Formats: sequence, structure tokens, C-alpha cells
Amino acid sequence: MTQSPLRIVLDVDTGVDDALALAFAVRHPGIRLEAVLTVAGNVGLEQTTRNTLCVMDWLGASEVPVALGANQPLSGVVREARHWHGADGLGGASLPPSTRTARPDGVAYLIERIGDAPGELTVVCTGPLTNLALAVQRQPAIVPAVREVVLMGGAARPPGNVTPVAEFNIYADPEAAAVVFSQRWPLVMVGLDVTNRVLLMRQDRDAQVDNLSAEAVLVREVTRHHFDRLGLDAVALHDPLAVAVALDRSLVTTVDTEVAVETHGGYTRARASPVLWSAGSARLKLQGSEGGLQFRADGVAATAGSSFVSVVEEQRFHGRVAIGGPGVWCIDVECLGVAPIRLERIAILAVARDVLRTR
Repeated sequence: MTQSPLRIVLDVDTGVDDALALAFAVRHPGIRLEAVLTVAGNVGLEQTTRNTLCVMDWLGASEVPVALGANQPLSGVVREARHWHGADGLGGASLPPSTRTARPDGVAYLIERIGDAPGELTVVCTGPLTNLALAVQRQPAIVPAVREVVLMGGAARPPGNVTPVAEFNIYADPEAAAVVFSQRWPLVMVGLDVTNRVLLMRQDRDAQVDNLSAEAVLVREVTRHHFDRLGLDAVALHDPLAVAVALDRSLVTTVDTEVAVETHGGYTRARASPVLWSAGSARLKLQGSEGGLQFRADGVAATAGSSFVSVVEEQRFHGRVAIGGPGVWCIDVECLGVAPIRLERIAILAVARDVLRTR
């Protein structure tokens, strides 16, 4: 019996790799692209939507609805990545503009589409998670109606690509990410530490120089900024991998765990990490001032050179604050318990939520 195509709603902030993800979703016979939502991210919402319509029409997919999503994060300022994707977000691609306009209120449209096909739609997010978080806040009943959420974002193993711990899609709207990760729906996080290993090489692009298909031209056009202007030899396929994983889970190895998104910490804001620690020790490297660094562990104040003992979720920890170099401080943390605990619980103890404070 022939397997039915995977029904996907794609939520994008169309930059270079989003354009390639759109091409993958449009062309793969195992995918039925139901709709596309746009969100402010790599570029502002207006440019993102213009790019999305342009790419979809270039690929001959003008029948797929495109809906206008959020133009700003749940809180804070809009953060863009034009330095990486080019001024227009598509690396200066020379493609004809679309004559279409996007549907209004993409969040309402997403809620409607999920409600019309409960248990059938996979939502793949390749940009900030604002649209999906707004949909949950507006209509919580969509959560059990979503077949699965697959997102490109976070980094299970730092570093991030914006801060030492934060990846751009989470950093652009950590509050939205916290909403999405806290829901009880099947969710797969395809993190930066995975997507950075899936590369489009310069020679791969050059091998298609005589290929005049719409998708080959798209690849050449949107990667000109990286290969020709920035002089890179490879481009990571972040967003296409998320779409591919939605279709074929065997492409990656997954681990079932909780993911906590830090929304307050001055040093760890927008960190989304699912790593587990068992009993043992580790070192957290923290930026501090030259003056006497102080932190608070469950109400116990400590200063550089002192020790602490704390209890978090019935696990005992002790540690020591030490100077690791000019402006760099370390806390050695040892877990004395037996059961595995989430790394974020230790991070909350030692770093997150601004428990690290200078004098």
C-alpha cells in the first residue's frame, strides 16, 4: 500500500536556508506542503513574506497559501540576521518578484488549519517560534491536535551562533520558545550542533552550474552571498535538515528528554538545552567582573574562593568558585546524587536567572 504524503505546515523567516527548506518541501514526493506562515526573524516580516512568496512562485507552488505571521517577538526587540543572509535575506538572489499577497493573520489561519485536520498536520518551524506560541496562547486546544512539531533551533551542545549558549531562532524570541517547549505535544528539536554537520559544499553548488531547473537556479542564487561574497567553502543546511527529519527520523539519532529555555539569565538567556547529567562533576565557565564575584545558591551567599553545598530536586551539589583568568570565573559543580538530572537545573543553581552577580 502506498504511504500517504506527510502533511506539513512550514513556519519560516525566509532567509537563505529557509528558501532551500521550502524547495525541499515543495519538491519531495513524500511531502504535501499545506501552507506556509511567515515570521520576523532573519529579516523583518515584510521582507520575509516577500521572500517567501517569491521563492514559492519561482518553484511553481503558487497554489500553496502563504499567511502573514508575527512581526515582533512576544517581548523585547526584533533581532535580525542580515549580516549572514544579506540585506534582502536571500543573499541578493536574482529572482522575479511575486504578484501575490499573503493572507492576513497567519496565527488564526494556523489554528484553523490544525482544527480542520486534527492529528494530521506536522508543523515545521525554521524561524523564531512566535507564531506557534501565539497560536497556543490564543487556542490551547490545538496542542493535542498537532501531529508533531519539528523545529530548527537551540543547541544541545553549545556553542550557539549568537551567544556562547544561544542559537538565533531561540534567541530571537526565547519567551515564545519557552511556551512551545512546555507543551505536551510530540516535539523534535533539530539543534545547531546537528545542523552544522550537514553541509552544502562549494563544489556541490558548482556542479549544478549547467542545471537550469528552478530548484538548481534557486540554490545558485541564494548561496551567492555565502560562496561568492563571503568566500565560504560550505554552508550549513540548518532548515532543510529540519524538514528532512520531519519526513525521515532515521536521518538523526534522538534522545527523549525535557528541554528548558532560559528567559531571564543575563549570561544564559535563550539557552535551550536537553542535556542530562548523572552523578559526577563538571565545570561551568562564567564571565564575571574583576571585582569580587558573588553568587547565590539556594539562599546561601558565597564569594570567590568559597565553597557551597546545595540541594536541588533531592540531588546534593557542592562546588567552589575560582578565578580562571582575567574576567573569567569558574564554578566547579559536583553532583552527589544518583538519579540523572537536567543540566538546566544546575545552570539555574549556578548561572541562569541572574544568580551570578557582580559586586
